[in-house]
Amino acid sequence: MLNKINFQSILVSMGIGVLIGMIYIFFLNQNNSLSEVLIILFVSSLIGLIIGSTTELFTSLLPISIANPVSFVVINALIGFIITVCALVAIDRISMSEAASIPLFKICSMAAVIIFIANYFEYKLYKRVNEKLNAYKLNL
Repeated sequence: MLNKINFQSILVSMGIGVLIGMIYIFFLNQNNSLSEVLIILFVSSLIGLIIGSTTELFTSLLPISIANPVSFVVINALIGFIITVCALVAIDRISMSEAASIPLFKICSMAAVIIFIANYFEYKLYKRVNEKLNAYKLNL
């Protein structure tokens, strides 16, 4: 099972977690001290690591008959969206600042956009690698 797990994808998810944290800090909650910023970035990168590990674990458990790019993208999107919304709500509710809480709709919208963009780029990367593989096969 470990040979099916793409560790690079897990690290990309961690980077996306840092991006989510930065978006949260700079666009949604601008009254943070340095310690709050570092804590939010650390927690969001850990959340990205959890999202990446969870999605890779679930996709590695998929039977080969349904393991195709569309099911992979859908599973990644669902897991990523659920965990991202939960994480952003938790960060917002636990935030050390006295700012008003962000509406849930705004959090869900932000999570949906981030997950969509991340999955779009991952799918484009898959298509590019697949095209290179097909070109390589033709040259053999």
